[in-house]
Amino acid sequence: VAIRGKLSASNAVVRESAMIGLGLMGTPESAADLVAVLQDTQRGRELLATQSISSSTRAYAAHALGLAAVRVDEPQERQRIALALVEVLEHGAFGRDDVTVAAVGSLGLIVLGPRVVVPARDLRSHAHLDHVVSGRALANYLATWVSRPRGALDGRTRSVRSHACVAYARVGATSSEDVRLAAVDRLVELSGDRGQHVHVRTSAAIALGEVARAGAAQPDREARRRLLALAKSGQPLERRFARIAVASVCARPGAGDEPMQGWREVRQVLTAELGRSRSSDLAWTALAIGMLEDSAHAAGVETGPSATAALTMMAVRRRSDDDSAALGLGLALAARGTDRAQTVGERLVSELDETTTPVMRGHLS
Repeated sequence: VAIRGKLSASNAVVRESAMIGLGLMGTPESAADLVAVLQDTQRGRELLATQSISSSTRAYAAHALGLAAVRVDEPQERQRIALALVEVLEHGAFGRDDVTVAAVGSLGLIVLGPRVVVPARDLRSHAHLDHVVSGRALANYLATWVSRPRGALDGRTRSVRSHACVAYARVGATSSEDVRLAAVDRLVELSGDRGQHVHVRTSAAIALGEVARAGAAQPDREARRRLLALAKSGQPLERRFARIAVASVCARPGAGDEPMQGWREVRQVLTAELGRSRSSDLAWTALAIGMLEDSAHAAGVETGPSATAALTMMAVRRRSDDDSAALGLGLALAARGTDRAQTVGERLVSELDETTTPVMRGHLS
């Protein structure tokens, strides 16, 4: 009740914070309040004590509904939230990009799973129910937003499609294996389509980091190859995010006898890239190697000291503060949980004592 009362505050920051609070509560009642605000209904206007609800406020409600969907217990309640978000995407009356981007992003947080969710009685005649009956259905729906706009899709803007890539990957990753692999295939194709804007291609690469795995499945191998190719020769935005994405891929074991098949190849390529990275890419490469080593430790893979040695060698060559900070973070991740942790920790403490730069001190701490 206290949080709901803050929705009518005159200060926009207080109102928006209250909506995030309702999302974090994750109850059916708090979700219903957020849907009312998102849809600019009479109930929503009463909650906000206003005659109309701005697009920025509705965007906050959409973001908060994603948080609520993570926290509600019943699949039917997640389905109800998904339907409200799909309505935003389907009806031009809601048509601002900030609201649409928030809605598609929140759909990516909704886990419906591989089985059909039997809807509550009041939802069974909903026009868009087919899109949210299961994780497969939601993934297929989001795939239409990822596809190149044509005809009726012309209004689907670049920013919405970019966010839809990541939402599609996240939903695919929580659905059945065939849905996941189909998402990997589609995103590999999109990330390599030079006819797409670089922001869409980069978003597809980031999305691969959410859904592809380190195992031997053909789509997963193609995803790693594509990301490594982008890491070497893509445009600056693609190169940097592809390095982080391919490290994220290798944090997730695949199925079968070789669940971490791709890890060693990716490690070899990234370590080689560390020595010849453009100065603008060095920090990203260092962070990616740290993530890669850390994920291997978690999976029980014996890594050896080579990556830590390479990062240490680069750190000795004093570069910009940003590069030094990234190398320090990479070293900390690479050494965590190993017998090299104490040596690396002592080095980082020594560097922390020597530096006076706030950025460096913050990252090294």
